[in-house]
Amino acid sequence: MSLETIDNLTDETVDHLKELVQINVDSAEGFKKVAEQTEDSELQLLFQDGERQRAGFAEQLRKVVEMNDEDVKMTDSLAAQLHRWWISVRETISASDRHALLAEAERGEEAILEKYRKVVPQTAGSPLNDQLNSQFEDILGMKKRIEQLRKLSE
Repeated sequence: MSLETIDNLTDETVDHLKELVQINVDSAEGFKKVAEQTEDSELQLLFQDGERQRAGFAEQLRKVVEMNDEDVKMTDSLAAQLHRWWISVRETISASDRHALLAEAERGEEAILEKYRKVVPQTAGSPLNDQLNSQFEDILGMKKRIEQLRKLSE
């Protein structure tokens, strides 16, 4: 058994990274769609920040996967498409319902946090663990911002 390095990760670690790339791509696309749909300038800025953050996370992780001679197909998953479709329907029904948009965004944040909660412990000892923990904390911070805004909109 050899020691894992950033460019010599185990197949299992690389597979976990691919999952995180995908969910970050999905999240970035979701934030982008909601930012484009809402007329609320505060929410537009928040969701644009989220889009940039997640696209950056996906790119960071994609580079590590490629350093390990693997490819990542950055596609839009069916679950993400369905989630954004539901947001679209809710937006159409209540175009100015700030609370509904924030509740849906909060639900999306919980989904990505759940994926990180499963993957981060499995990468303990990996040279990526600190980076993944940092991303987790940033995502948690975004969820808290969204949650605060949702509570204020009640």
